[in-house]
Amino acid sequence: MKQVIILSLAIFLSMNCSNKKKDGLWLLFGLLGSGNTDSAAASTATNAPDGSKVEQIDENTSVIHLPVAQAESTESNEESANSESSDSGTPAFQPTTVTTNNQDVIGNSDFVFQTNSTVPISIQVNDDNGPVAGAIVTILDPSDETNPDILFQQTTDTTGTASGSIIVSNGVTSVVANINLGNEIVTTTIPTTATNPTTGQQADVLAIDRDVVVSGSHNPTQFFADNDGDGIENSSDDYPDDPTRATMTRFPKAGVNTIAFEDLFPNAGDADLNDYVLFFNTEEDLNAQGKIVKLRGSYQHVARGAGYRHTLNLKLNAGTGATVTKVIYDDKGKTLNNKGEVTLNLSSADLSKGFELLPESNTTLSTPNNNAAHANNLKFGYTVSFEITFNEPVTRAALGNSPYDIYIYVVNTKKFIHLPGKYFDANGKDSFLDATGFPWAIIVPGKWKWPLEGNDIRNASKTGYAEFNTWATSKGSLNKTWYNNVSDPSKVFPLPDDSNLAGYLAKAAEENWLLVAMLLLISGLSIGYFLTRRNNGHLSN
Repeated sequence: MKQVIILSLAIFLSMNCSNKKKDGLWLLFGLLGSGNTDSAAASTATNAPDGSKVEQIDENTSVIHLPVAQAESTESNEESANSESSDSGTPAFQPTTVTTNNQDVIGNSDFVFQTNSTVPISIQVNDDNGPVAGAIVTILDPSDETNPDILFQQTTDTTGTASGSIIVSNGVTSVVANINLGNEIVTTTIPTTATNPTTGQQADVLAIDRDVVVSGSHNPTQFFADNDGDGIENSSDDYPDDPTRATMTRFPKAGVNTIAFEDLFPNAGDADLNDYVLFFNTEEDLNAQGKIVKLRGSYQHVARGAGYRHTLNLKLNAGTGATVTKVIYDDKGKTLNNKGEVTLNLSSADLSKGFELLPESNTTLSTPNNNAAHANNLKFGYTVSFEITFNEPVTRAALGNSPYDIYIYVVNTKKFIHLPGKYFDANGKDSFLDATGFPWAIIVPGKWKWPLEGNDIRNASKTGYAEFNTWATSKGSLNKTWYNNVSDPSKVFPLPDDSNLAGYLAKAAEENWLLVAMLLLISGLSIGYFLTRRNNGHLSN
């Protein structure tokens, strides 16, 4: 596998790649990739585009008045704007009035041992003339100020409304809503926790519902340069030449998250959460209406602290059929049985029934990785990379949020094990929380160091995560990042901490010096040839 990564990276880095996405890279780098790149949609009051004017409305809301070149795309609009512009080239504007009717729903969400929550959103945009159609509403996670993560993007309909849902991680205390009106962007901060007016206690924002009124008259689309005509301007469009796709979102934003299963369902397990462990990430392509057009994912089997055998499966209640392409790589980076890409044409019924992603776990991981000794010769297992193209765009409400309904089938017991919060019995009890309220599956951010065999994560004398019980008993309100704090390293799998890619390559290079030397020679000759031709006038900028 290391040879494959080194070779691929060397070739990739020696190329002059300017596109944001390369179609073939998601399979190879699915577990290494990052999230969205910068765009106008990610603008906030603190990183407004050059030449723009920021008008502060109140402590939470600003208006970014965009410069002429960015705000207008047609020659006639540019001439009109220039006649009203100041000498600095910034369009003249009147002071803006922005009023917001806050109808957010405040309360306590059901605690199902997950480290993120789903928040429905509805934002209606009006001006002096009524509803504003065609405005681009973008919801950002501002945790990374230089490159905020795009959680949601949609154009307003004829009622001026954009609606859907976002995934909010535990550590996120607020999100930013951008309303792009073409010549100006209204940007406002929305907290994800607030004081419950009934109890006076701090509670979760269970739903975001805002009516925003901006003074003046607005026709957003007249300002947008929009090659594919989908209503999303080019600078905010991840696929500016594809009218079927507009926004790519990734979960998590960078790297991977972890899913850990217990496999004794319906009996309570030993709560060491290492029976079947995966690293994963997913990507979605959404159209301008916020519906999901394509779905991609990578899942890697990394631990199996169990005697049972399991298969990994995915169920999607999409309401439509889809074409599924998948590739399975073994632990050496070779395609499984040299089959390469496999294509499945699945009906709506097939998707809702569920389909297999990885075969039986005794074949997909040779080293259990459930005790410290395994770390001396750490080997991860098979990886599946897949892409799902839906026959019709799918709503968020139908599909749910990443990682959707991912589950394992236990071959020995013929039982299915799902994440909690998805299935309930006739009395409303969660079918995948045991009698003590503990789950058989949990999602943890990042590359999580799972407990060693027999170390009950809830037991104070055995756990390597002392903050877990406080998080659990407080129903997620305290110690929200418990998974980052290892209290006893001897009780968790000594997974190497992430260093940088250069460090990994250096170690790999040491072990594969001949291959690296050849690649460097080839790259050097290629660059020299390129520069020679350029200096001789054969190439132009």
